[in-house]
Amino acid sequence: EIYRIILDEKGKFKLLRISQQSSMVKPFKIINKTILAEKKTQINLSGGKNILSQDNSLKVNDTIILDITNNSVQKHLKFDKNATILLSSGKNAGAFGILKEVYAEKSMARPRILIEAGKEKIETLKAYAMVIEKEFIEDGTTDEKNKGK
Repeated sequence: EIYRIILDEKGKFKLLRISQQSSMVKPFKIINKTILAEKKTQINLSGGKNILSQDNSLKVNDTIILDITNNSVQKHLKFDKNATILLSSGKNAGAFGILKEVYAEKSMARPRILIEAGKEKIETLKAYAMVIEKEFIEDGTTDEKNKGK
């Protein structure tokens, strides 16, 4: 059996059983970009991973789904309104919801966001947020069991 570790709504580690195929891909938040020689861009990802890319659509705070077997980008999730967000830090770590507002950066204040998590509205730092697909935070074995039905 294969598992993915995520934070639950209480900020505690939770094990999710996933399929073999799901274990080959992993979401990474883009935390920085650096322009290198020959118009290549180094994308710095969460977890200390770096990749080279020529894709100019990748922006800081976006998330990429990376095939970890060959380091290829499978999907690009933009940090835009109505994106599904997982909070990875702060007192609301583990909460997920829909991005409703990104507050403009004012002076030296750190950028903030507003997400809607069910009936609750959470305002937190933008740095705590990661765009995610629901399949990465839900038990991945359910789909396999229901394929034949």
